[in-house]
Amino acid sequence: MNKMTKRAEQAREMKNRIMDVSIKLFGEKGFEEVSINDIAAAAECSTGNIYHYFKNKEEIAMMCITPVDEIYIDEIENDEEFKRLPAAQQLIEFSTRVTVIDSESPTMPFVYSLALKNPELRSLWVREDRAFYRIVTDILERMMEDGCVRSGLTVPRLREQVIAIIRGILVHWVINLKSFDIEEETRRAFEIFVRGIA
Repeated sequence: MNKMTKRAEQAREMKNRIMDVSIKLFGEKGFEEVSINDIAAAAECSTGNIYHYFKNKEEIAMMCITPVDEIYIDEIENDEEFKRLPAAQQLIEFSTRVTVIDSESPTMPFVYSLALKNPELRSLWVREDRAFYRIVTDILERMMEDGCVRSGLTVPRLREQVIAIIRGILVHWVINLKSFDIEEETRRAFEIFVRGIA
């Protein structure tokens, strides 16, 4: 097993510190009001150090969701059992797992807050090349091919509905002080959704 060198470990720690303070600052001040100088001061590093790791603030914001997308790929897309499920069941399973992963992620509350306070960042999260969008699109296309979706419905429209349901459940769960089983609630909601689009 490769052991990380001390220099590589320090670089990783610095990059994570920059991301952590950026999320905090974006949430407190708003994305537009935070400068690279502000981030450098809060991270206790030089602006040059920030530009060593990131091209700009937008890239920092985008990197905040990258770890979650990597989890989607590792835990869902690369899961052999998941791949063998029928497409409709994959949608239920994927949506349920995504909701649970997001509910357990320490970064996602900040990402949601950041997105709500800074609509100009929407283009960073709503991107066709993100793992989340690619996986949902692939599943919905297979459902269409399998005849699981009634005519007149389109993949882009269904994808927006899937996203709205996932986000709605997460927000509802937080508002209700995490008082219900989010996994069970998501599974139930998507079983109803799948029946409703058939």
